[in-house]
Amino acid sequence: MPKRNFDEQAQLYEPIEFTLEGKNYTVRKLTTALLKEVDKQMSGREENDIEAAISQLALLTGEDEKNFQDLDIRVVKSVLEYITENISPEEDTKKKKGK
Repeated sequence: MPKRNFDEQAQLYEPIEFTLEGKNYTVRKLTTALLKEVDKQMSGREENDIEAAISQLALLTGEDEKNFQDLDIRVVKSVLEYITENISPEEDTKKKKGK
């Protein structure tokens, strides 16, 4: 019977990192609790709600919201899109290839 060690698998995924206004950020470990908290930020809010987007970014990075308050909304949106795209890049690649 095949055997797979998922402890080793976790090491295959690189952290999601980005630089914003000269500061490096790393997305926290993507746990169920963290993703529920991120979803909670959007509950009952408009899709384009900048405050919700800033809250999500702060939660994902473990940073204070004030670090992102003065950013252009387009930058915040781009960063969140980058994070989303890199959560499961292998799946995105498969979808693009039509597999």
